[in-house]
Amino acid sequence: MSKDQPQQQEEPFTSETMTPALLAHAQKALDACHPNLARKFLLRAYSVSPQNPHVLLQLGVVEMERMNAAGEDDDPEDVADEEERDLDTETRVHNCAIRAREYFLEAVRLWGEAGWVVDEIYEAHLYLGQLSAGKVALEYYDSAANLLSVALQKAGVDTMKATPAVSTSAATSLLLRKLSNALCSMAEIYMTDCCDFEEAESKCQSYAQRATEIDPQNPEAHQTLASVRMSQCRPDDARKSLETSMDIWINSIPQPILASEQQQQASSSSSPSHPTPPAIPPYPARINLTKLLLELSMHDRALAVLKTIEEENDEDLELWYLYGYCLYRMGGGRGAVPQDGDYDNDDLDSDVAGPAVEVADDRKKELWNEAAECFEHFMQLYERLAEMRKEAMAADGEGMDDGDGEGNENEEEMYTHAVHLLRSEIEPFLGGEEEGGMDVDGGEDAMDV
Repeated sequence: MSKDQPQQQEEPFTSETMTPALLAHAQKALDACHPNLARKFLLRAYSVSPQNPHVLLQLGVVEMERMNAAGEDDDPEDVADEEERDLDTETRVHNCAIRAREYFLEAVRLWGEAGWVVDEIYEAHLYLGQLSAGKVALEYYDSAANLLSVALQKAGVDTMKATPAVSTSAATSLLLRKLSNALCSMAEIYMTDCCDFEEAESKCQSYAQRATEIDPQNPEAHQTLASVRMSQCRPDDARKSLETSMDIWINSIPQPILASEQQQQASSSSSPSHPTPPAIPPYPARINLTKLLLELSMHDRALAVLKTIEEENDEDLELWYLYGYCLYRMGGGRGAVPQDGDYDNDDLDSDVAGPAVEVADDRKKELWNEAAECFEHFMQLYERLAEMRKEAMAADGEGMDDGDGEGNENEEEMYTHAVHLLRSEIEPFLGGEEEGGMDVDGGEDAMDV
């Protein structure tokens, strides 16, 4: 370059140029399942643009991701804040929830003060609904549903019609899915936190039914409607809804790629560029689906759902407990099905689930052998996990008797019930031929039933 030629000056970094770049880097980190890295980019963006609601929204999303992943951070070095590395999981989750709520509320406030009408506002309300309970959660979900309806109307979809027109737009399909899920959340709140409200039953019915109309291809909407039908003592209608829910997705994706598909679903849940609504229900929804199927004695379908969960995480305690319990029921066992994580043994040993299945002794022996393998595998996983927790607490030098809250209590109840079924019913029927414990091969034979 000639000395006489003027040099081109680099454009100075400003909040207008830095913030979008930092947001883009944060989104890439989130898509790659690195919420702590994404948080670093976003905190830098926040220091440059503290009044930017888009930054605040994404900071809230990151805190939600960190909250969900807190139980998986076995290595203290994986925790982003050095001051939080010595905190227990429950406290870290609580802190993430507080920060997320503050970020979302501030984003909503700034958008409101500026008079901006942007699609992202509904995301903040949806997350605030997740972070709330009871009537407050209903208000947030209702606000999100109204905002989503406005966004859909802008896209040319009339949500007031009985069934909105089918759209070929991926963005519009995603909005319909979010609206349907918001209505499902409202129905579930009326079935739980607000079940004593005078309008609870009618609201459950209308929200769940509307969710299926808004997005007929949403499996969670049909599953929610099935729960409503169960609460109304309409088991035949509940079965139809569960069959519709499962038929949408169970045969649509090859089994070997279920796990990778689910990872893509999780990483893209906050990205507006996701091409289509996710086909596979989230992991917790499939656990609850299994319980509903067992309650309705739809055992073969329950096994099919459990298989998808196994493909994703074959060391899930609840997975192997439910495998064993399903096979036990198929072999003629009796007992109610746990709901909402309640594994109280008095309830499980009741006759709420209806009469036992009648099977020939040879078939019963085959099924209960496989149930025993699953229960034994569950017990081994439980004992290994309990030992790891004990060692971790001993290393910390404190909290030896504290436990990990409700999650541990449910695991203990599952363990007690599995031992009870195995030792008092299954092994005596099998004639004690494998006294002292059965060989465990990972329970793979259970999937061949």
